[in-house]
Amino acid sequence: MVYRSDIEALEARYRALDAELAERTRARDEAAQLLAEARARARDDVRMADLAAGGPARRRRWRRSAAMAVLAALVVMGIVGQRTASHQRAAGVQRMLDRYGELADKICACADRACVDKVTEELTSWAAQLSHDHLSARLDEPTLHRATEVARRMSDCMIKASSPRPTPGAPRVTNWQ
Repeated sequence: MVYRSDIEALEARYRALDAELAERTRARDEAAQLLAEARARARDDVRMADLAAGGPARRRRWRRSAAMAVLAALVVMGIVGQRTASHQRAAGVQRMLDRYGELADKICACADRACVDKVTEELTSWAAQLSHDHLSARLDEPTLHRATEVARRMSDCMIKASSPRPTPGAPRVTNWQ
């Protein structure tokens, strides 16, 4: 037979364990909440540092500049790539490559995005005029190589001029999300 004091002792032990379990569960939940808040602050710090460094806008500008450079190069290369046997047209291709080189020089002289945009507009209108003139010629290997080098130089200069200058003291963020 079980004595009353044994039951009371077991009930007291049960209540003590139950209270200890509740305390530990509360402590675990608080630690989980603190961990979640710390992780959120760390993510916010990375995002704020990225914004302070101009990250999203810089990436958009870089993608837009690269796309414009590629588009301009493709337009000009497409026009230059049209072929015909006319020697008179071949001289026109040389003049066109000279003009393309001049525009590349203008872009390379640019120090900011506004200048690049202005020269890009000039390049676009010039390319549109060429497409209306239906200028085409058979390209020999040196001419094709020259056009490719001018396009590469123009693209590099566009990207360089369109990239923002790093702000002194701004944190450098490398973890893009």
